[in-house]
Amino acid sequence: MIAIALIFGLKIEQADVSTAFLYGKLLEANFMRFPPGFVERGPNGEELVCRLIHSIYGLHQSARAWYKCLKDYLVENGFKVCLSDPCVLVKVDPETKEVIIVLIYVNDLLLMCNSSKMMAELKEVFKKRFEIKDLGPAQFILGIQLERFEEAIWLGQPLYAREILEEMDMWNKVESLPNGKESEIPMETRPTPMSVSWIHDDSSPLLDLNEKKRYTSVVMKLSYLATQSRPDISFSVNILATHLQSPNKSDWNALIRVLRYVRGTYDLGILFQRSSSGLIMVTNEANSLSDPEYMPQAFADASYAEEVGRKSRSGYLMMMCGGIVTWYSKKQSTVAQSSTEAEYYSLSEVVKEALWMRSLLAELNILISKPITVHQDNQSTMAIAMNPINHQRVKHMDVRVHFLRHHLEHKHIELVYCPTENMIADILTKALPPQSHRHLCGLMGLRSLADLQNESAWNATDGYHIGKQLSNK
Repeated sequence: MIAIALIFGLKIEQADVSTAFLYGKLLEANFMRFPPGFVERGPNGEELVCRLIHSIYGLHQSARAWYKCLKDYLVENGFKVCLSDPCVLVKVDPETKEVIIVLIYVNDLLLMCNSSKMMAELKEVFKKRFEIKDLGPAQFILGIQLERFEEAIWLGQPLYAREILEEMDMWNKVESLPNGKESEIPMETRPTPMSVSWIHDDSSPLLDLNEKKRYTSVVMKLSYLATQSRPDISFSVNILATHLQSPNKSDWNALIRVLRYVRGTYDLGILFQRSSSGLIMVTNEANSLSDPEYMPQAFADASYAEEVGRKSRSGYLMMMCGGIVTWYSKKQSTVAQSSTEAEYYSLSEVVKEALWMRSLLAELNILISKPITVHQDNQSTMAIAMNPINHQRVKHMDVRVHFLRHHLEHKHIELVYCPTENMIADILTKALPPQSHRHLCGLMGLRSLADLQNESAWNATDGYHIGKQLSNK
């Protein structure tokens, strides 16, 4: 949605609803004892209880009751709930035909529209029903920092990364880091082409209880970082998270390696860019994303038989405006019998993501007039997807993965060969050597905020540099 706001030049502001859960009305019968000091008695001396009419903090139903209250109110005021994402609501201004978008995350609201006048009117709609805090132009969204430039938006979590490093005493002095330096890559590269990148050592001594708690805490915090703004560490954190039950010393050393990498790249974030000719989002005619600069693009890759149990790993990502918008790194549930089959499973996953994105954009009245390009680096996989003559080799595969042939025939997607060295999704399936890692980070739109502001905080190679200084808006 941030990328869409950039393409169409929408204003992005924030609001926060105070005591949001108290607005929800309960449909179920919920009873609560009186607090100490306020006990009420019945005519026979029995203790009475309260029946809750509205939700309060601490109830399982409170979040749902609050969402229903907010949704019903917005629908009454002309908004429509998107089926592709129920937390995205859209309204068309009846006079100007311009679009207003509201994004909901519990009580945090992200408001998008074309003009300051529309934004002020939208906030007045909320103030008539709720007590809200007007936070002005968006700067921090769920802990994600937003920086606007003339024709670009940067999203990152440098402060959150710093908090993690400070917790591990790895922030103040680089000299205090293991080996006395930062790391160029988050995980060791594989010693041979057919073996895993980092090997969990079962013979390594287990961590004690306090170390285990610390390991779990840091991995979970890194997981939030990896899923929100740092796809470059997604694979490494995913691997570390598989050993939360009984981590040992080798897992701890691998975690330190990731933290050394984060220390050197703490201010990396996702940069979305557009040309000076931005589009205008209106509804008197369909908005089209036919321009290749704005069209969503997908990349899918897989590593073959490198996981525990000889399973493979799928990795895919979606790009818009030169930046990554969604990404996925997960061990496949079945054992693939060839690298082609592993790639095919990954390809089917990214097609589902592309179809969902088409659906969401359509509900925002943004039509994709051309097929979404899906990049793939395995020619055999592309041949199977586009030509069913290889039936003998794939008839054992689940029918559900063959649905991509249907969407290829109907021109919803198109497969394009991508050389392995430019396959961005490769970074989500395995550990890579420094040069390849930096190259793919640059291709997915990861940029250092200090570099963008021309205040380099990290001695990075050209792979992390934007190549020009952007001016703050």
